[in-house]
Amino acid sequence: MPGKTPREAVKAYLEPLQKNVAIVCNGVLRVNNYDKLDEISVLTLESVPLNGRPDLYLSFIQQYKIVKDPEHGPYRVKTLYYSYAIETPDADEIVGYHWHPEGVSPIKAPHLHLGPAALIGRQELSRKAHFPTGRIAFEDVVEFLITSFEVEPDRPLWQELVERTRSLFAKHKTW
Repeated sequence: MPGKTPREAVKAYLEPLQKNVAIVCNGVLRVNNYDKLDEISVLTLESVPLNGRPDLYLSFIQQYKIVKDPEHGPYRVKTLYYSYAIETPDADEIVGYHWHPEGVSPIKAPHLHLGPAALIGRQELSRKAHFPTGRIAFEDVVEFLITSFEVEPDRPLWQELVERTRSLFAKHKTW
C-alpha cells in the first residue's frame, strides 16, 4: 500500500489486515518496523482462538519490506513471505497457506498444507504435500474460516469489509 512516508505506508498496509483479523478473532497484529527501508520486517499474530470456535486458533506471519515507489508512493510495503495457519489449541496445524520464495525449501510457489491435525490419514497428503494455490489474500482465509469452519464473524456485514479490503489488496499487489 502506498504512503507519503515509510510509516504511512506500513499503516496503510496494516490497517486492512487488522480489520480482517478483527472479523474472526480478538488478536492484534504486531509490527516490528515502521521506518527502515529495504529491511526484512515481520508482521505477526500469535496463535489466538477464533470467534465461536475455542477448538480452532489462527496464526499469521508475513515478512515485508518498506520500499521506495516513486510511481505510486513515494513508499509502499512489499510482501516477501506469508504463513496463515488454522491450528488446534496445541498449535498443531490443520490447514496452512504458505508462500516462501526464499529459503531452504525447494517449493517456492504459494501452496497449502494439510497438517497432522487435519486427520486425513493418508501418508501422501501429510505435511510434506504442497498443494498449489496461487497467491492467497488474507481476506480469502477470513472468508474460508467463516464459510467452512463456521467461525462467528464480529459483525453482520463482514462480507462488505472483506470485499472492500480484498479489492484494495488486488489494486496494490505487484504479482
